[in-house]
Amino acid sequence: MSSGWRPALRMARREIRRAPGRSLFTWLMIFVPVTAICAIQVVIASNSISDTEWLDLKLGSAQAVLTQTGSAFEPSYSNPGQTLSDNADSEDGSGNAANTAKPVPGWGASVEQQRDATAALLNRTVVALTLSTLVRADSGSSIDLLGVDFSDLRAAGFVHDLRGQVPRDATQALVSPAGLAAGLPSSGTVTLTRSDGSAATVSIVGTAQAHFDGPVQLITVGEARPDRVLFYVFGGPPLGWDEAVRLAGYGFTVTSRELNAHPPAGWSPGNSEQMQLFFGTLVTAAALLEVALVVGPAFAIGAAHQRRSLALAATNGATTGHLRRAAVGQAILLGISAAILGTAAGSGVGALAYPMLSSDPSQIHGPLEFPLLQLGLVLGLGTLTAIASALVTSRGLGRLDLVSSLRGSVRPAPPRRGAPIVGGLMAGAGLAGVWLAIRLPDAVYPWVWIASALAVLVGSILAVPWLLRLASRFSGRSPISVRMALRDTARQHGRATSTVAAVLAGSLILAAVWTIYTSGNANSARRYHPSLPPGQAILQFSDQTTAASWDAARNAALGVEPRLRVSVLSALDSAPDVPDGSTTRGFTAVRAGCTVEQTAEPGGPVSDCTSLGGGGYGDGILSGSVEDLVAAFGLDTGQRQALAAGTLLAVTDPPPDITATGVSADQWARTDIVDGHVRFVTTADQPEVYTVPAQALPASALERGAVRFRYGAIISTDAATKLSWRSYFSWLQLADPAGPISPELEAQLNTALAPWMENPDAWWAGIEVERGFEPTEQPVLIAVTAALILLLLVAAVTATVLSTNELRPYLATFAAVGASPGLSRRLSAVQGVLLAGIGCILGVAIGSFVAGPLAAVSTAETSSNSPLPPIIAFPWLLIAALVVATPAVAGLTAALCTPSRTTLAKRS
Repeated sequence: MSSGWRPALRMARREIRRAPGRSLFTWLMIFVPVTAICAIQVVIASNSISDTEWLDLKLGSAQAVLTQTGSAFEPSYSNPGQTLSDNADSEDGSGNAANTAKPVPGWGASVEQQRDATAALLNRTVVALTLSTLVRADSGSSIDLLGVDFSDLRAAGFVHDLRGQVPRDATQALVSPAGLAAGLPSSGTVTLTRSDGSAATVSIVGTAQAHFDGPVQLITVGEARPDRVLFYVFGGPPLGWDEAVRLAGYGFTVTSRELNAHPPAGWSPGNSEQMQLFFGTLVTAAALLEVALVVGPAFAIGAAHQRRSLALAATNGATTGHLRRAAVGQAILLGISAAILGTAAGSGVGALAYPMLSSDPSQIHGPLEFPLLQLGLVLGLGTLTAIASALVTSRGLGRLDLVSSLRGSVRPAPPRRGAPIVGGLMAGAGLAGVWLAIRLPDAVYPWVWIASALAVLVGSILAVPWLLRLASRFSGRSPISVRMALRDTARQHGRATSTVAAVLAGSLILAAVWTIYTSGNANSARRYHPSLPPGQAILQFSDQTTAASWDAARNAALGVEPRLRVSVLSALDSAPDVPDGSTTRGFTAVRAGCTVEQTAEPGGPVSDCTSLGGGGYGDGILSGSVEDLVAAFGLDTGQRQALAAGTLLAVTDPPPDITATGVSADQWARTDIVDGHVRFVTTADQPEVYTVPAQALPASALERGAVRFRYGAIISTDAATKLSWRSYFSWLQLADPAGPISPELEAQLNTALAPWMENPDAWWAGIEVERGFEPTEQPVLIAVTAALILLLLVAAVTATVLSTNELRPYLATFAAVGASPGLSRRLSAVQGVLLAGIGCILGVAIGSFVAGPLAAVSTAETSSNSPLPPIIAFPWLLIAALVVATPAVAGLTAALCTPSRTTLAKRS
């Protein structure tokens, strides 16, 4: 054992104690990146809700849940474990009445009867939960109310963390953390308004949390008139695809654990599932690769300083095996301890950070999760790369030039001549592969893309020594510090290559991920359609708002800024739910050359006869008082007189060309005015044809107060009332003649309207200003970006510090012959800028290029009536920051870490 690992580890411990500063620096270069990456892995894993976690949230201890849509349908499968209806728009019961569902035997009007009928149909135990969306009277905010039969233990299992008393009936309720965050009181009473307009007052008797797949604010006893009933299935055989198809005939959608475990034959994960898995793998691979590339240069500092001591040992009879074990011993101690402690510290940091990141109770978050596979890979790779770096260093110890090592003038072996050729071939094949991969099936192409991208990365790294030598050859007219830095970097090609590789990999990953993210935002932006003219604001209310309430809101807004144009506008309902005996009627305009039957024909927005009220884009009609319409749309005297006479002002201009947003000309509703009238037909069992006097309105006039994408005509409220046209929502519209409403003015309006918005007529609190498309914030992506930028800076600085240490004897010689004291700092700064600059430029160029195929696949729109070409958008701000700021910070940090005056040493 005396010639084995024990003396090597003792030597390593002594070397660490002898140079604690250098050893600590090397240890930190392993510990810090491992800690950062492990923390990010914990946050990402916890923030992602897996299929199993989602099913646990939705189903609790049940095996399946059923929802009645009201229509029979041909089910399609959606992951995880769900059947979807092409006829049902949602789970709230809206569907296509043309596909009548088979009646469920024993189906009644009450929730209990429906539960028992469903249980009999399934021959299983069924528990019913109810869900309703109500409006809070004092603030106008929406409240989700979950109804639970607390006498049933299975149903009560959906409620946990209960504090207080159990509700006795529907007049009592428990408030959840989401409800408290929404402003509900922890005690007292709350007045709510149902969707049918009836009022409900509930008393808060405690707090609780609901085991549910969405946030609910209140929990009460099952309601008699819920918006939705959820039938949870317990016991019995698993509910699979065949039975789900049978239940679709009765109008039931199904979510089942069995369906998730055994989806129907022929189903494969869709693009979204594949992309989610792909991006998770990409982030993990990026983190592991960056650890490997950063740890190698970090440990090389210690290995370089060991050359002289190893040479002394060799002169005293140490064998090659002794030397190799001595070189690896320090890597074992530093690498293992730094990787283990870094993994533990990173896991702890992630565990502490995630509760703060998931503290919003209005959102559903996954449980804290430690991804053992990813953490184990980081731990193993952090340890192995340190040891591998030492092994690579010790590989040449058998051929160690003792004299050169003792003199401190060891030169690295020349690079292999064929490496640039192999690198160029690999990079070319990889670049072709990333674009050819998108032609492969969805289940395959992400992984082919990763392999091709790695080939590009490896090929680029192999070509780095050639690029460094090329730069050195063309530096003849550069300042002396630049020439020295370039030539030394070319000479120390191994260290420089690993440094450039670390920077290149980090910037490549960042450029690729952000290119895909930016392209997705650009695609969403081009598909975005505003609800108001840019810079205008809206404050929405219920239909029961009185004229006095409107006037109060108007006066409050004008009190903040008198120049505002404030109008009360309403959208007319072209297809209202008309009860028997109602005077309200729906309407659809008939275009010239179209019959009433063609107009009523179901054809969607691509029908040649689509007009006002017919379901196309721009088919809506706005109403308001004559004064408000004149103010909102800037109408002239003639148009004002026409409105006052009951005339419909309709846009007859050709539809705008917005095919770039996915809307083609044949999807637009068009209005034809014939002999000063527009012909309408009622949407009823007995269609009634009638005419309305009409006048053409220029599209430019309509767009002063509305978006043509939604509306195509305006009419006075009095005229709409005479035509029995009903509005389905109204709002207060605010416009500033001086330009878009500023954020400061928006805040002032909200403050001024806050007391008035306690009025029970208010639909919700706060105004909305149209400011165009705004991308969703991505805090996890920001955190990953910051961590990778930190790592690539660490890699560049580590390499320059190592280079300066190796050049210290030469710098001392220069100082002895009169070189300026700042030469060493300038040399370090230039090397930091050079290595970081080459790595960043190559990384962002390659990363942007290889991300192009994925951006093209994710943004191409082929299923709509107006297909859209793929869009590739580059994150220019990030690219500029990486290419400019990263080399500058690396050079500055390297200069600060290098002493300006070098200690003179005798050179033999």
